[in-house]
Amino acid sequence: MRFEDLPLNLRNFLIDLEGGEKEAYRLWERIRSSGLGVVETLVEGLGYREEKVIELLSKHYGNNYTNKAPSEVFFTNNGVAVDQNGYKYFYYPIEPDVILVPYSEYKRLRSSAKGQAVITVAEDPVAFFDNLVLECTLLNINDILINGQGAIYTIYVKQLGGGLVEKYALSKEDGEKLVRSIKARASKYSDVKVNVNDRSQSGKILLEDYAIELRVEFLPAVEGESVSIRVYNVRGYFNKTLEELNYRKDFIDVARRVAVRKNGLIIIGGATGQGKSTLIKSMVLEQNPFKKVVRMVEDPVEIRLKGATQMQTSEAFTFADAIRSFMRAVPDIIVIGETRDGETALSVIDAAMSGHLTYTTIHANDCVGNLERFILKLLETNRLSRDEALANISSALLLTANQVLIRTKEGKLLPIVEWIEPDETTRLLIAKGEFTELRKHIQNPIPHQISELYTQGLIDEETYAQFCS
Repeated sequence: MRFEDLPLNLRNFLIDLEGGEKEAYRLWERIRSSGLGVVETLVEGLGYREEKVIELLSKHYGNNYTNKAPSEVFFTNNGVAVDQNGYKYFYYPIEPDVILVPYSEYKRLRSSAKGQAVITVAEDPVAFFDNLVLECTLLNINDILINGQGAIYTIYVKQLGGGLVEKYALSKEDGEKLVRSIKARASKYSDVKVNVNDRSQSGKILLEDYAIELRVEFLPAVEGESVSIRVYNVRGYFNKTLEELNYRKDFIDVARRVAVRKNGLIIIGGATGQGKSTLIKSMVLEQNPFKKVVRMVEDPVEIRLKGATQMQTSEAFTFADAIRSFMRAVPDIIVIGETRDGETALSVIDAAMSGHLTYTTIHANDCVGNLERFILKLLETNRLSRDEALANISSALLLTANQVLIRTKEGKLLPIVEWIEPDETTRLLIAKGEFTELRKHIQNPIPHQISELYTQGLIDEETYAQFCS
């Protein structure tokens, strides 16, 4: 979110804290790029005195301020600590009647809490859900999972590069009420059917007042219907450089070298939510989109890129349809959100081999796996032999990279990337389909980089074990 789009009280707080608008603008840019919330960045990342921060927040939001809170508390649906008398304590003014405390005090409350209380949705599940989404947006949380578990429904949240964290527990009645409410809202924006609960459904919800789009998946289960929600902040334009996204210098050099080429294929792989589209947008910015014809098709369009023409897929307008349409518009750069099928793969390789710099993503386990899966997709069409598919990939490929996002102990989000930028040797291996031998040429394999972070004490043992066990 840009500084000028911030709520007035937050802008005034930053101006007051820094003593001027220019200084506040620069501070907001640092906060925005940190991957943490406002208070966490100021106190833990930038070393501001937390009492001063909370006092100024209290001044601009009209909240009460205290240095201490009682130790016997439980947590409400907004993550607010509540004592036995009903007084609420938090480090950020999300409600007018919250008593503000320093962030260190709030963390103490969290660590000393007896356990997660079963909370109520009350009479308004819509307001409950909106508060949940807005809090997740404030805390840079991208995924929400609502799981039916028999007598209760549990709500989990997940940051990029982090694991699932249990947030709230609801009674079965309230959990079912919440799921019905979400499904009803999704039916207004997509083809979700409210009365269907025996099969999976995909849809979306728009919170237009907050410029938030939600992608929702409803999954029937034995102990209660589950909902997976991906949160997209669709306000503003993407403007992050590779340095601002915390990429290593050796990969930045490679990414910049291929990003300015006139034609060829760049494949970025990895699991869902690992920053593949973000990396591609940052690479596209290496060529000024205002001086190039940039055509992008995504599902969904997560964030806008100024200067690019971005389109959304639908049942009637597939990725393959988009590429054929783009080719008639004489583009310089084509970005295909994901290669999911053979028709898309065939269209992607055609674009890359006919004078266009072409990006796509694919789900795979490593950067050689990107090529293996892409070739399998090509062969699905029965229009190319395996030798022809291998030859086309070998000729067109500029870069195959695979990425995961890792959150360090300090909360910093690091993209970990392995890649192959083909040379004469690796192109020959690709053309022969010798993928076992090709894996020996991977630059900085992901497990190697994870081991380095663990040795340096930057990540915990659980994160290390996920990649290096």
